[in-house]
Amino acid sequence: MGVIARQSIKGAVANYLGVAIGFFVSFFILTRYLTQEEIGLTRVMVDAALLFSSLAQLGTNASIVRFFPWFKSEKSETSIPNHGIFGLSMLVPLAGFSLFALAFLIFRDPLLTVYAMKSPLVADYFYLIPMLTFFALYTTVFETNASVLLRITVPKLVREVGIRLFNLATYLLYGYDLISLDVFVWLFCGSYGLAMVLNLTYLRSLGRISFRIDRGFLDRHVPGKEKLDVIGYRSVSLGFLFLTFTIITGAIWAEQAWGSYWSWDPKETWSLITWLVYAAYLHMRLRRGWQGRAAAIFAMVGFVCVMFTYVGVNTFLPGVHSYA
Repeated sequence: MGVIARQSIKGAVANYLGVAIGFFVSFFILTRYLTQEEIGLTRVMVDAALLFSSLAQLGTNASIVRFFPWFKSEKSETSIPNHGIFGLSMLVPLAGFSLFALAFLIFRDPLLTVYAMKSPLVADYFYLIPMLTFFALYTTVFETNASVLLRITVPKLVREVGIRLFNLATYLLYGYDLISLDVFVWLFCGSYGLAMVLNLTYLRSLGRISFRIDRGFLDRHVPGKEKLDVIGYRSVSLGFLFLTFTIITGAIWAEQAWGSYWSWDPKETWSLITWLVYAAYLHMRLRRGWQGRAAAIFAMVGFVCVMFTYVGVNTFLPGVHSYA
């Protein structure tokens, strides 16, 4: 039996164990020892952290899977295992998390208002969400790094079994009044931090990762600025076509559903703003010959508009598209 088959079977066993533990905890522990408000607090904090961590990844997990074969190296080829892809996979999410932390500070009050509606207790522990986001972010990044090394069993055990068992102990300690609510919430968040540390420790034990980045390898293989500029232009052009098609078909659907092609709902408005930003980018590119740094900054502004349309509108500007 090959290593992939063995790891798949072991990973499936870990998943089933996690499901069994989760079923027991949900139906026999949470309902007995925690109030609805406390259960809501844990759910909201985890949901928020998973949402923010998925955005802060900036596509890191997909990039690891996509480009690992390109970075992969034998021990004799270089002193830096796999040409430092692990180091890169640490830096990109860190940049994404920094952007998230800045946005969290700027929009803290509106975010708190939204999440406090789902669980009033969130207001008392809202400051822990960035920490939980950081833990969830790197737990998944380390798990993805382990998966491309064909070592998925331990990370799955940590995520599916380890976190649930640790939280089970936390629920029982709180249920028997051995710890306060403050300590309970800190331990609950700490379970994800422990998972992150365990995954990192396991990766280091494999001896096939390095925090260093093989800059020479990148200099030899990463496309130059001119080619990256062309790639960015072509990507924006393709995305602009899809965005235009989506807005038009959405307007047609809205007329059938609500009797109006356009109602200036926040989602519609910000979709139009995003379209205008990218239209301006393409216009300046084609008419004025914009390239390099200026074009890249403009494309980044468009990306920020996309993310606000996707997440920010639903959070801060509710409307008929709040479900989207």
